[in-house]
Amino acid sequence: MDDESILHAVDEVVQEYKKIDILINNAGILSWTSLQNQNFKDIEIQVRTNLEGLMKMTRACLPYVKDTIINIGSIAGTTSMEELTVLCATKFGVRGFTQALAKELRHVNVYSVNPDFIATRMTDFKGDLLRK
Repeated sequence: MDDESILHAVDEVVQEYKKIDILINNAGILSWTSLQNQNFKDIEIQVRTNLEGLMKMTRACLPYVKDTIINIGSIAGTTSMEELTVLCATKFGVRGFTQALAKELRHVNVYSVNPDFIATRMTDFKGDLLRK
């Protein structure tokens, strides 16, 4: 993720459509291991993707969003889980960012959706991991 790519993407959308009715921030990455087994790069990638990128994309889109912002969080943003320390921190951050943004933007609907684990490569294609 780099700032220029975010600004370029928003610029292209606005040139084509003139506005953004609904912004859905849906990016996430995790390192499924304890914090002590993660290096600084592992931590940085998760924070930059899961939280910083979402915040920067939202900021870049703010002048053009007309109706709704939906931030996709995670169940990891509602409950703590071992071996997902950084993911939990970033997804709790998404919830806090969303709640504060909703107070700032009274003219826009702002939501956070916090699904359980979804069957993707990040979860070895297993969903509902907490319900084993």
